[in-house]
Amino acid sequence: MSSGDGRGLTSVDKLPKSSVLYLHASGARYDCQDCAGFIPESQACAIVQGKILPGDSCGYFMPGPPCSLGDQSLDVLSKLEAGYASAVEGASCKRCEYFSPEGDCHLVDKNSAGDDPDEICGDACCVLWEGK
Repeated sequence: MSSGDGRGLTSVDKLPKSSVLYLHASGARYDCQDCAGFIPESQACAIVQGKILPGDSCGYFMPGPPCSLGDQSLDVLSKLEAGYASAVEGASCKRCEYFSPEGDCHLVDKNSAGDDPDEICGDACCVLWEGK
């Protein structure tokens, strides 16, 4: 029998870390200026449409130097689809609506395979991130 999370979801209902691109990049704020998809010269992103600012963030953060995915935007995802957020103080789990300070998430199964076995770390992030 699985336990609930207070929102009606059980661990069986939660999504595995792999399906939400759960990532724990040590020291990362998960903002655009530290993402491999960010193109600073044109304030663009390799995968997200529209003007992208260095301090903004989205759920598709990829650690690495800016432009390491190329210098042309593919415009694959809208800002809404990417979970784009403006003027956030980083997009880590601890700043997410769904994070529980006990090392858990209301949407992601902490016991699934991936970074941070058996927990959801406050300094990690995933594509379901939603600011508090």
